[in-house]
Amino acid sequence: MAPGILGRCRLCISVGLRDVQVAVLEGRKECHLLESHVLGDVRTLRGRMDAVQALFDEHLYLKAGYWAKVSVSFKSHKFALIPRAYYDPKTAPHYLSMNSFLRLEQEGIYAHYSPKGDFVNVFATEKKMVLWIRSLYPKLKPLITHQATPFVRGAIFSQGKQKNHALYALLDGRILHLTLLRGGKLLFYNQFAIRSKHDMIKYTTLVLREWKVPEKQTPFILFGDFSPPQLSAIRSHFPRARPGDRRKLLHFSYHFDEIPEHKYFDVLSFSLF
Repeated sequence: MAPGILGRCRLCISVGLRDVQVAVLEGRKECHLLESHVLGDVRTLRGRMDAVQALFDEHLYLKAGYWAKVSVSFKSHKFALIPRAYYDPKTAPHYLSMNSFLRLEQEGIYAHYSPKGDFVNVFATEKKMVLWIRSLYPKLKPLITHQATPFVRGAIFSQGKQKNHALYALLDGRILHLTLLRGGKLLFYNQFAIRSKHDMIKYTTLVLREWKVPEKQTPFILFGDFSPPQLSAIRSHFPRARPGDRRKLLHFSYHFDEIPEHKYFDVLSFSLF
């Protein structure tokens, strides 16, 4: 990737506890860089901070200060998606405290409004990490959000003008994200910790039955770390399940041909922002 193109590209970073994905996107035009880094045996927030800083120090492009835009998403189970009409910034901590234990001495509470879906994503993540990232790009005001936001936005874009229900999945390690849409409208999003392909089928079935959506007829689009045996097992229960295709988002050169087309959908969906 030529350094001269950075000024017209968006740097996109997705930060997990033990991994980081990086993409360099030129608008809706093209992906120039797509990487995934394993941080090692990280067990604490301090350990993650050290590992991420080391990655940035060693990377050729991450500390460059002349990007067009910078977007960062955090992977966290401490989140809530609130319809905009019901969102009150004063009560943001209460949204999270209903299903999470907050360590406010270490964690900050952040919110990001998504016009596609008309929801506010409230989430908690490490304050020091956010402050450090903002300090790297002081003139750019990086977009800070939760992993659910680009995933849901990408799913809404992928459904396009279809009017019926569609279920979208993102498998990130052992976390299964499920988003149910109808006519481009968000009905449901949540994430589930899984241990086996049977867990995937169980949680998917629960979501569809809760919303009274037919299991056999509903399109089920799969993104992320799905293996061929997992895909086969899911298709045996949900006949309309199929791998997603990132090429609807961007153009990819032949350099990316070896990367499965259903991978990295969440970080690549920053192209829609």
